[in-house]
Amino acid sequence: MTKSQRFWLRAARLLSDPGLFDSERERVLAEHPLLNANGLGLSKSTPIDLDAARDELRTGGDCEPGIRHTLEYFAEARVSLSYRLRGCGWARDFDGPAPRKRSSYGLKHQVESYFRARRRRREGDAGMPPTNRYTSNGAFICAALMAGLQMWPYQDSINPYFRLGRPWAVAGMQPQDYPHPADERMARFWRWAVQHDVSDPLVEDFIVDTVDLLYGGADLKQLEEAVARGGSQARDVYDRLRREFGFEDSDETAPARLGFMAGQIDVPDDFDSMGGPEIEQMFGTVA
Repeated sequence: MTKSQRFWLRAARLLSDPGLFDSERERVLAEHPLLNANGLGLSKSTPIDLDAARDELRTGGDCEPGIRHTLEYFAEARVSLSYRLRGCGWARDFDGPAPRKRSSYGLKHQVESYFRARRRRREGDAGMPPTNRYTSNGAFICAALMAGLQMWPYQDSINPYFRLGRPWAVAGMQPQDYPHPADERMARFWRWAVQHDVSDPLVEDFIVDTVDLLYGGADLKQLEEAVARGGSQARDVYDRLRREFGFEDSDETAPARLGFMAGQIDVPDDFDSMGGPEIEQMFGTVA
């Protein structure tokens, strides 16, 4: 099991086990006496009541939903602790490279953005009430420490740093986010394709390029466009992987290409000379 997978499972277990959730929250608060709803420590520009701000993180406090939202984000979005994928021949060692350090304040906004984007995908914006997924800086820090992440305090800032990458390329493309059966199957295909364990350098190059696109947020259409831009070599690898996955050329998800009607149209033997006399009569014989 990879580091990222252990991280997702721990976040999911914290959400499903109330006793573990409460005990880990109290452990984090005891180990970090300056952790409060606003962050780690006190802001010089905004004086606060430290005890009251810490109580917001405790059971029944205002920040508890934010802690749960953060853990849900870790578990559901498959946030990465590494940029390598298990199963790829070019990245058998899954333990690196690590994502760069990022501020907790920026990461907490990433949690909020994830839920806004998920809502738009699933429900659309028309006529839907706003979704309250506010996550305070302190709630994010508390959840990250509960999930076992390492923290790097940054000078005298209330915003410590963590190493968290983008949602994992493979698990981040969730088939259930695609309502059309053909799109869902294509999402499953791409998840399967980038986990290929192969020694063929052409396939490995294709996988590396695809993973880069996925980490950049590419959707199904953009992945298809990238195959087209890659020329005949990329198309050959793509077609090979599709066949291994179980697609047939007749599948509705197969992209249109020359020769796709082969065997489905009968061409007469005299096709090249059809209408010859009539054409000669109309235009005369060409010398």
